[in-house]
Amino acid sequence: MTFVDALLAIPVVGDTSSRIMLLESLRPEIADSVPYSVDARYHVLALVVTCMRYHNGLGELLAMIRNLEGRSMPVRKLDETIAQLVTTGSTIGEGS
Repeated sequence: MTFVDALLAIPVVGDTSSRIMLLESLRPEIADSVPYSVDARYHVLALVVTCMRYHNGLGELLAMIRNLEGRSMPVRKLDETIAQLVTTGSTIGEGS
């Protein structure tokens, strides 16, 4: 599972209106820089790439997701995916 797939499996990220709410809860310099796409995969990828351009942007995104979703199964799967990426040195778009 790729990082983007793991994010899309989380309801607050996978659902368009929830994702917009999530995006708007990030600091303005990040939220205002994410290009919108009607394709969920491209929008989430743009969100991740934009967050990576800002100091602690990705950490902020993940903290907000955890705050909204708690320790749900999809969030635990995301944590497993992150651990695997760190262990293997894969990039966000590579599958397992």
